[in-house]
Formats: sequence, structure tokens, C-alpha cells
Amino acid sequence: AAHAQAPTVTFTAQAIEASSPKTPARSDIDARLLGELTSTFQFTQYRSLGTVSGSVRVGQMWSASLTRAGLVFEVTPRAVDGGTITVDVRLLREGAPVVTTTLRIAAGGKVLVGGPTIPTGRIIVALTGR
Repeated sequence: AAHAQAPTVTFTAQAIEASSPKTPARSDIDARLLGELTSTFQFTQYRSLGTVSGSVRVGQMWSASLTRAGLVFEVTPRAVDGGTITVDVRLLREGAPVVTTTLRIAAGGKVLVGGPTIPTGRIIVALTGR
């Protein structure tokens, strides 16, 4: 019997700068995501630093540069089980990992990955998998 090809997972990663300025500006983040951010984190302002997306087979790594955030984002899907995708995630700054974690994403769902601190606050990555 021929081996079934490993499933392909499509990821979208949005880098977000979270900060707490004295006078927060209007956010350019989607309202639903903004609601998730404000209920999860304690910052007053969330600003998009750009979005990257790509597809990769289970067991292979997808890497993308989040240039404005100064980070490289590495995602390796480990398994797709029913409607759940298990992924290894690494955020690297200047080649050194600053965040390493394993997450489960509901297919079509989104998880928030708390990234490294920056002088103004913190970088957060909103990761969607399907």
C-alpha cells in the first residue's frame, strides 16, 4: 500500500506590538482579535507589525521573518488529529531562541503566543492554522 502523503497545514502569523503609552492610539487590529488581546494581556495599545503566511507538510518546518518585529518565526506542525493541529513554535531574535513552546490549535482557530519583551512593551504573535 502506498503511504498517504503527510497533510499540509497553512499558517498565518501576525506580529503585534503591545505597549501602554500614556495616550493609546487607535488600533489597526481586527476587533475580534483585539478583544482576545485585551482580555489576555494587560497592555493598552496593540499595533500590527505585519502578517506572514505559508504552507508546510506535517513534520517539516515553516520559517518566516517578522521583519518589523525583529524576529524569525519557526513553526513545525507535529500532528493533525481530527480538528486539532499540534505545533512546535520558536521565536528567534538575532538567531537565538527567545520563545520555544508546543501548542495545539483548533483547525481554523487562533492562538496568541507571548513573545519577547521590547523597550515599549512586548511582541505577541497571533498564529492561525488550518
